Amino acid sequence: SEDPRKEVQAMQFMQSFLNDENHNNHDGSQHVLMPLDFFSDDDFLYIITPFCTGGELFDRIHEQPNGRFSEEDARRWLKQILKVGVLLEVRAICCTQL
Repeated sequence: SEDPRKEVQAMQFMQSFLNDENHNNHDGSQHVLMPLDFFSDDDFLYIITPFCTGGELFDRIHEQPNGRFSEEDARRWLKQILKVGVLLEVRAICCTQL
């Protein structure tokens, strides 16, 4: 299993990067959900995040005619996902291997 301390360290590192005044907000980071707080007990790590009203991407796909996005919408969603993947890999948070 994952080490919760490393998970928290990675999130705190990312938060400090996003708070840096020299940070470029066009690198995908505007799509990263950052935690508000953390706490744990003997069994679990709890991560408190902002409430998000957008719903699940999977549900949005199924709401589309024929269960598909238009090419334009698919391009927009994929671009967001890939930007975040690149950001996480460049900042050495994870290896995305896309």
